[in-house]
Amino acid sequence: MGTYDRFIKTAKRLIAKYGENCEWAVFNDTSDDDSDEPWKGEAADPVKYPVKIAFFNSEQTGLETLARAMNNNTVIGNVVGYMGAVTFTPDMRDSINRLVAGKNLTLVSIDEINPNGAAPIIYILKCVQ
Repeated sequence: MGTYDRFIKTAKRLIAKYGENCEWAVFNDTSDDDSDEPWKGEAADPVKYPVKIAFFNSEQTGLETLARAMNNNTVIGNVVGYMGAVTFTPDMRDSINRLVAGKNLTLVSIDEINPNGAAPIIYILKCVQ
């Protein structure tokens, strides 16, 4: 039994209770590094995983207030999601589909909580709608 197995189980149990069903789409890089134009990779279908994520409204941070005061369109994040340990590695290029709301979310940041470099317990996702 791993050191943090109990914490992983607790996180997954609470997220299952308070979270919502989502679809995580992983976009694989299909660019050809040997070609003259590697940015013109073929668009591959994303690999989709069913996940549970508990979403909460993000409180406005000082950075968002400053960006609005300066008429800057920079969005720091307006939804925070908590996702338990998963079998894939989340990436900033991925996207999340909230199945109940029917909204696609764009990731702004992913914070992985993994004490002492152990297996991830939870991911904190900052997203924009």
